[in-house]
Amino acid sequence: MNTKNTRIKLKHIKCNKLNLGQHGTSAVRVMVPKNTYFKIIPNSHIDAAVVYHNSRWYLFHSELASYYVGKLKKLAKATLYQGMTDTGENFILPVVEPWPGYVDTWYRSLQDIAQKAQNKYIKIESNTNQNCYDIIHSKRIIGTSNTPSDLESLIDKAFPDPYYVDYDAHLLLDELYIG
Repeated sequence: MNTKNTRIKLKHIKCNKLNLGQHGTSAVRVMVPKNTYFKIIPNSHIDAAVVYHNSRWYLFHSELASYYVGKLKKLAKATLYQGMTDTGENFILPVVEPWPGYVDTWYRSLQDIAQKAQNKYIKIESNTNQNCYDIIHSKRIIGTSNTPSDLESLIDKAFPDPYYVDYDAHLLLDELYIG
């Protein structure tokens, strides 16, 4: 691994090249929606490597993620789904694979919810007794109230430069490095 502070060009993830670096003014939240109805935009997701640290999501460049597997706390594989609330707010739903030895019920339930939410608006809550998310209500999608943004621009807004780890001198790497 080159230790120079150099930017690595992002490779294609699935069929899209994500142009991270030209950021708009409105942020897009990376979240598991609570107390709101939401849907998932069909066929609008990417597989990626992420870290959740200090109440913030970080997206990793694929080459950096491959290099740091097993060397960074909290680094995990995830599917990032494009979502939209019933009020028209775009967001990214991170469905994160569990680390070895951890229960996978949260992951499996959220993965199932992401599939079901492609056909209807749903509202979910955490079920800490069962270690999963439950659908507490759903409603039909009527018409197309808002046209969703493209996934590439949402990812760009959800992970601006400080939260996109694409060079090996990023401060987060020192903070989470375990060797």
